[in-house]
This record gives sequence, C-alpha cells and structure tokens, in this order.
Amino acid sequence: MATVEERVDRLEHLVEDLAKVLEANFERVYDILLKNELLTKERFREWEKRFEKERLEWNERFERERKQREEERKRDWEEWNRKLEESLKKWNEKLEEERKQREEERKKDREEWLKKLEEERKLREEERKKDWEEWNRKLEEDFKKWNEKLEKERQEWLKKLEEEKRVWEEKFEKEKEIANKRWAEISDRLGTLVEDIVAPNIRTIAQKYFSCVDVEFEGIRVKKQNTIDKSKRREFDFIVVCEEVVVLNETKSKPRAEDVIKFAEFISSKKFFEYFPEYKNKKLIPVFSSIYLSEDIVNLLTKNGIYALAFKGSEMDLLNYSEVKKGFEKN
Repeated sequence: MATVEERVDRLEHLVEDLAKVLEANFERVYDILLKNELLTKERFREWEKRFEKERLEWNERFERERKQREEERKRDWEEWNRKLEESLKKWNEKLEEERKQREEERKKDREEWLKKLEEERKLREEERKKDWEEWNRKLEEDFKKWNEKLEKERQEWLKKLEEEKRVWEEKFEKEKEIANKRWAEISDRLGTLVEDIVAPNIRTIAQKYFSCVDVEFEGIRVKKQNTIDKSKRREFDFIVVCEEVVVLNETKSKPRAEDVIKFAEFISSKKFFEYFPEYKNKKLIPVFSSIYLSEDIVNLLTKNGIYALAFKGSEMDLLNYSEVKKGFEKN
C-alpha cells in the first residue's frame, strides 16, 4: 500500500500534466479561431471569462483537494505517531519486563551461588576443624611423650649433677681452705709490703707540707695500749711526731669506702689521744694512703678532712692537699 507522501507526489505530477495539456489545447484553439476569424472579440472575451471561471473553479477544487490531502496527511502522520508511540510503549514494557525477568533470574542465580558457596565454606570449615583437632591430638601425644622423655633425662641429669656437685663441693671446700690460708699469708705480706713502700714517703710529706723539720719520733706499725681502757690495744701503721703536729698515717693495700669512714670516725672521736696522751697539745694530721686511690675514695677523704696519699706519676704525693687545707682553714 502506497504511503501518503507517494500519493501526494503522484497527484502533483497529474496536475502538472493536466495544466500542460490545457495550455497546449488553449493555444491551438486560439490559433484556429484567429486563422478562421470565426470568433469575434466579444465571443473571445466570453470564452476567456468562462475559461477564467473554470480555471478559478479548478484552482478552488485543487486547493480543496490539497487541503483535504493535507488533512489526510496530518491524520496519517498523527496515526503513525500514535502507532509509533504505542509500539515504543509496548517495546519499552517488553524490555522492562525482560529486564525484571533477567534481574530476577540473576538474583536467583546469585542466591543459589551464595547458598552453594556457604555450604562449601561450612564443609571446608568442618574439614579444617577435624584436621586441626587431629593435629592437636597428635601434637599433644607427641608433646606428652617428649615431656616424659625430657623429664626422665632431666631427672637423670639432676641426679648426675647433684653427685658431681657434691664431689665438686667437697673438692672446692678443701681447695678453698687451702686458698684461704694462702690468701691470708699473701694479704699479710701485701699489707706489710704496701706499708713498707708508703713509710719512707711520710717523713718527706711531713716536711714538704706541714713544716715538720725536727722529728721528735717516728715509727712504723706502732702498737699502743689505751691509757683509759687498758683492755684495748691498737696498731698504728705510721706516726711522725714534730714540734707542733702529729702526722698519723693509715695504709690499706685495697682501700674501701668502709675503711675511710672507719678511719674518719676514729679521728673525729679524738681517741688517738687516749693512746698518746702526751701529744694532746699537738695538731693531729690524718693521712690515708695506698698504692692507688680511686677518685671516689679521694672525694670521700676530702669530705672527711683526711689527706689522700698515693702515687702521682712516679712519686707518691698528696692528691687533695689544697682542698683539705681550705677545710682546715675554715675551721
């Protein structure tokens, strides 16, 4: 079936052909009338009027038909649009329905897949749990056997160690007893040796620092009885007595803080004059000496107003003379 546009085009071609035919016939008739002089001008006007009237009528009819065709074309176009909209609506409804259907199918597939996945996960979880329990059971059995073996070996080792310890302690006690005797002998010899090294330097120190030129008495390892408490006796490592001062030296081969404090307490108690009452009018100069004195020991001696004597380079000298002297001057 031809469309509206095709029908309109065909009608327009027919009208054009009709106009051409009418124009050609009119010219031919007009030529015949002129040649034969059959028509008068009046008749020609009438004929022309009639032709004009017919032309106008034809134009009107053509216009009505054109408008009619336009209306038909418009109605056809509206009908076509309506049908197109209906088709699009149906198509969209169908697409939406198919989309919903596919969505529902995907949802079902996804739920089915998740369900299957969860079942597989639970299955694997159960298997892992069984494997883990089995592994733990075997591990506990192995650990128990290993602990039993280890405990047995430990008991045997402890028994052996206890026996070796007993033998070693017996041997150590014997060697310790022998060593203590030897160390006692060495300590006595070492103490005496240090005192012998320090002793010659006391007179020099007394002369250099305390103006002790005329020595009234000097002695090494002087043993004296307390004049107040006759039951007490004490040995003094070295004493130098001058006109105005008494230099009292205490020597230690291994000086400790306790030795310094004990010596300082003895000096501050003035018990020295209970052993030497004849020197109570002289000034007591305390000196603590050793081959080597650490910085801590020197500081402790300075704090207690006691001179520190030790090797300084290749000679023995007072290590804190200025500091202790300032303390005496303040007092």
